[in-house]
Amino acid sequence: MAGRIELAVFGHTTRDFIVTYDGRLQLGYLGGGGMNAAAGASYWAKDGEVGLVTRRASAMPPVLLEPLARHPGLDIEGVRVMEGEGIKLWLLYDLDGYRHWVKHHDSANRMEAAPAPGDIPPRYLDAGGFHIAPLPPGEVLALLNALPEGRVVQLDPHYEWFFQRHIGLWEQILKKVTVVTPSEDEFTKFWEIPYGQPVENYMPYLRRLAAMGPEVVVLKMGGKGAVLHVREEDAFYLVPPCARDDEIIDVTGAGDSFCGSFCINLLRGRPLLEAAVCGMVGSAVSMGLRGVPEYLGVPFGRAEALYQRVRKQMANRIVRLDNG
Repeated sequence: MAGRIELAVFGHTTRDFIVTYDGRLQLGYLGGGGMNAAAGASYWAKDGEVGLVTRRASAMPPVLLEPLARHPGLDIEGVRVMEGEGIKLWLLYDLDGYRHWVKHHDSANRMEAAPAPGDIPPRYLDAGGFHIAPLPPGEVLALLNALPEGRVVQLDPHYEWFFQRHIGLWEQILKKVTVVTPSEDEFTKFWEIPYGQPVENYMPYLRRLAAMGPEVVVLKMGGKGAVLHVREEDAFYLVPPCARDDEIIDVTGAGDSFCGSFCINLLRGRPLLEAAVCGMVGSAVSMGLRGVPEYLGVPFGRAEALYQRVRKQMANRIVRLDNG
């Protein structure tokens, strides 16, 4: 008998073709925001507690999907099949870690590959909370309208769509969201401000984003950590990363893994900043591996053990910022 879903994750499944700045190639890896976030949440899950709602391509090699079926923490009833090649992406990394996305010539479009309300297994609607990985805003709004009220809903916005020109849709979306987790790139594009500024310069814009609806805004800043803005307290916290540079193999999916790890620990009642440290732990675990198949090979308890090792040190490194 299927167990209760604690966290339901919605998002794309892709095949990723990765080129690093030094010419290393990783071709045809299983990826996508939904897949990576579910894998990050699975570090903390067993007994099918993480449900994944996604569309995978009929042309996807079956060997890529085997780790999903084997993982004890993942429930894949919500994985639907779409005809064709699905989404195929080239990911090109600069020396400074900045990432460029290029769609493969025969890639599906993001709208047709996005999960829809009809894809959601009914029992997933009883989940304690939901994470929506990057999807086009119209598809995000459709999913939000299908979810029950009164649950934690976390949204990671899509880099191609998180712009002021779509503000009407985002005003509707953000009213329905508990937590929003933009990257620094997405955040600066949305507000049309320069990238790479001091954190203090972002604080007024974090406050404005929270005023649109979310209780918490998490600004993911890669190797600089994350800034959390709590609307009710009007408080800002800088949470540092915990990954060691010499242990980083691949940063693809690290932000998604943060989201999955953060959200499932928040649902389990960990205080906000502790859940954020768990997010950093999940991100660090992913960066030490190569892609979803290796993520799904992480034994249950490894992430929790790492969290227990670093939590005191991390707690001492969290900085409450002057809110001006």
